Amino acid sequence: MQPSLHVDYKHSHVKQYFKEHRALRTEVTINNPRDLWIRKGLPNLLHLRDVGEQINRKVLEVERISHHCVLTQDALNHFQQPM
Repeated sequence: MQPSLHVDYKHSHVKQYFKEHRALRTEVTINNPRDLWIRKGLPNLLHLRDVGEQINRKVLEVERISHHCVLTQDALNHFQQPM
């Protein structure tokens, strides 16, 4: 089984597929721009692409920050002590 991450918001999705414990692909799919308060049409395509890139960067930033959150063995031992 290969782990994957799927985040859905109305008709928009962020998908991330993993292989060998590494994220190989992060994909943002926006099927209805109105879900993100953007009007449909070619004139808005660049803005829609920018929004998709921002979503992608935010997902990767949250993952990067969460991977650096480490509790030391001393901290874990402290939590297990009675008050």
